[in-house]
Amino acid sequence: MFALLRAPWVEERLVRPATRIQEDAAEYYVGRPAAPIAVTLECSGADVIALCLGVILACPVSWRVRLAGTGGGVALILGLNTLRIATLGQAAASPALFRALHLQVWPAILVLAAGTYVFAWMRGVLSTRARGPEETGTRAVTLSPLLRRFAPRAAALLVGFALCGPWIARSETLLVAGAWAVQTAAFVLSVAGIAAAASGNVLATSRGAYTVTPECLATALIPLYLAGVLAARLSWPRRVLALVAAPPLFASLAIARLLLLALPPAVAPSPLFLVHGFHQMVLAVAAVALFALWREPPTPGRWPRAARRAALALGAAAALAVLAGGALTATVLGAARIVAALVPRTLTVLTAPGDAQGALALLPVYQAALLLGLAIATLSGWRRALWAFGALLASQVLLLVVLGEMAAPDRVPAHALLVRGWAVAVPVALMLVMTRRVASRSMGPVATLRPAVDGPR
Repeated sequence: MFALLRAPWVEERLVRPATRIQEDAAEYYVGRPAAPIAVTLECSGADVIALCLGVILACPVSWRVRLAGTGGGVALILGLNTLRIATLGQAAASPALFRALHLQVWPAILVLAAGTYVFAWMRGVLSTRARGPEETGTRAVTLSPLLRRFAPRAAALLVGFALCGPWIARSETLLVAGAWAVQTAAFVLSVAGIAAAASGNVLATSRGAYTVTPECLATALIPLYLAGVLAARLSWPRRVLALVAAPPLFASLAIARLLLLALPPAVAPSPLFLVHGFHQMVLAVAAVALFALWREPPTPGRWPRAARRAALALGAAAALAVLAGGALTATVLGAARIVAALVPRTLTVLTAPGDAQGALALLPVYQAALLLGLAIATLSGWRRALWAFGALLASQVLLLVVLGEMAAPDRVPAHALLVRGWAVAVPVALMLVMTRRVASRSMGPVATLRPAVDGPR
């Protein structure tokens, strides 16, 4: 693998374009480097990818499993290496910090991450092959096979989506699609008796005029949807039908999102935060519903029971956001101000002048509400829920510390997509840990079934 990725033909047609994609993505999400840096082929991550692929392809499992493992490994390394390029660019103004990150910190992180992934992957696939039917059945209680298939596909597709960010921002096709969505939304609002007008990619309502960019249409829900379709055990006709349904589904979501721009001030003082966070809210609803369904045993009435519990969970989450949202945000900021005494650059405000995204401003409330909804949907118990809320608060303060260290003096750092991804990932990860513990403890020791011994004992 080392020789293959170092071959001139492969370097020119594969490694070099991949390096440019990572450089563009790093600049797109984090910003231009603080000082000029040269991103060469040595910065591509190809050596770590070669090592990872060499081990995975040598593992004695089916080629289908090996290819799935290589996809996850490549996605992990490319994502981390893009983050490496971004952090090195921001640290370029400090030669000492740049050298430490470049020569010591990031090489160790990449190798440890790749090694951890490879060993975890081998342990999972080899233990699955070695387990008998009874042990496989008990394992499915703690971690759904569907979730195990979904996670690597989602990770790979999300990394690919993130790397395509610069291309998405310049896409002429998405510009045309945005103009169509604006015209459709204006038509729907006019039919409903609400004043609205469309001009190219600009939708004008009584709340103002808003431009629909390609990034407004490209949502991380798309790779998650594709991962779900590819992971579900569907017949090929149904799988193809689900893929064909994706464009009209996401077009409908884009139009529904634009309709929020006409909400009256009594409902939304600033509709921009709701519009930019629309897909994030949709993902939260879907996550609560899926977790509720996942925790229901496959018995008659499973879907109605899951729907009732999901509705209860979403109602409780909405009530928490409305009634205690301000207090939750104040608690996080109060803890951040305490930490700021030790780390002075810690963020103690969640918005900057001209911030129309509101990704960071909504994060404390959104994460707390999502975690409560997931806890109710999975019946995790109040003690584990309190533990998860404590871990969530710590993660929020830690995020403000990290963002403060990376922030420019005049703006809130980090691309909104990264903040929104973090907002969803942390509550879901905490809930997966809790549900796994609940399942493993509730199972208890499982006795191995053996044939009875013939004759009297």
